[in-house]
Amino acid sequence: MGDERKAKILAASLRAELPVHITVPLKPEESIVEGESCVLHAEVSKPDVAGTWFKDELEIIPKVDKKYDAAVSGTVHELTIHDASTEDQAEYTLEIGEDSTTAVLKVQGNIGPLDRFKYPCQLSLLPSAGR
Repeated sequence: MGDERKAKILAASLRAELPVHITVPLKPEESIVEGESCVLHAEVSKPDVAGTWFKDELEIIPKVDKKYDAAVSGTVHELTIHDASTEDQAEYTLEIGEDSTTAVLKVQGNIGPLDRFKYPCQLSLLPSAGR
């Protein structure tokens, strides 16, 4: 076996053994307007690794609670919070292996339509269903 091939195998082996860690953490604080939806976004060091989302230390199970959607695409992890209300104001944490990242979500009460642009979520504001 050639030296170049050995080096590639060794590099791949080392990557496989390294623990997954967060490379792009959640934005520490997010603000959103009541009634809108928000996407929290983080990136990790390995693709397609399962993560766990928490709201104030309680695990979020998107399959059970339709308020949330969790998605993983490669190294990107996203949590969508639909139709935000003041009850959604909390700390949201993504745990990946031994690493974690946390964001505080603040939900502003009903305000004027032009004021909505003062409170953008990190990636995007999505209109609520039925609007």
